[in-house]
Amino acid sequence: MRSSRRAVPIPIATLVAVVALAAAGTALALDRDAPPPQVAITDAPPAKVRVRGGGTATLTWQFAADRPGTFNCKLTGHGLIAPCTSPVSLAGVGRGRYRFTVYGIDVVTSRGASRARDEVRVVRRHR
Repeated sequence: MRSSRRAVPIPIATLVAVVALAAAGTALALDRDAPPPQVAITDAPPAKVRVRGGGTATLTWQFAADRPGTFNCKLTGHGLIAPCTSPVSLAGVGRGRYRFTVYGIDVVTSRGASRARDEVRVVRRHR
């Protein structure tokens, strides 16, 4: 009798991550229905960052997750979501309001509601 279960394709990047973790002696339980790692921002720039004249700021965030995985980050107005590691520093940020978002991704790439956000405003320093 044939099984009614269908094979689930696993992306090659996931297989590479699994092999690397296994080689490092990390035990893995691959559950594609498991929620993504819970992410928290552990250090962030102040809510208001002052710059001189037409200057720019360098903003740095640190973050962590409750279990192994990878991260993707985004700063509004500065490109697409991209892979990142903690801490992440973004240079050349001009005046304006920004939202930094970090997403937690587990080894089987289940990205979802696991994200942490921070907002910052870069303003001109008054003399």
